[in-house]
Amino acid sequence: MKMHQGLKTAILYSLPPHQLGFCGPKNKTETKKLLAYSQESYIDEKAIRKILKKFTSAFVYYDLIAKYNHILDSFDEKVVRAYWIGNQLLDNVSISDLRETIALKFNLPEKARAIPINSKPHHSFHVNIIGSISGRIKFTDKLRNLCKISHKKIGNQYFSLHWGEVCEKLGREDIENLKKYTY
Repeated sequence: MKMHQGLKTAILYSLPPHQLGFCGPKNKTETKKLLAYSQESYIDEKAIRKILKKFTSAFVYYDLIAKYNHILDSFDEKVVRAYWIGNQLLDNVSISDLRETIALKFNLPEKARAIPINSKPHHSFHVNIIGSISGRIKFTDKLRNLCKISHKKIGNQYFSLHWGEVCEKLGREDIENLKKYTY
């Protein structure tokens, strides 16, 4: 059975903070299922989608990006990559739509009004501007930098990092998008 790449990518970036207890479900069985799926073991895709929806912050952004790009699957690979790495899909979400989402979905109307005009629904925006929604982490500058997606060259290849953990190999376009959309 073919692996759904968007789900796998969502897991690769969600697991490092999840395993530290900062986000997502607290159920160890669900964590094991995510790990197994990321390692390409067969797990029912519907079950994985249900678990990933419990990463409420990320899923709110996936939904937002998908909606304003007329993509039916919020876990579409391009949508998930837009949130974590950045791509042109972010440019189709207006600042007013981003502010409305933050106000309504996260119940942060005051913070929403103060969102800078050039903001995009990218993970680094969430880390720097919105902060922890789960309340399980209090960001310091060091922790904020660990949470933002960065990249590292290993040999002649680039890899993304989240919480110091390697997530995936990056191409040249990925590096450019990460630089462009990271605050």
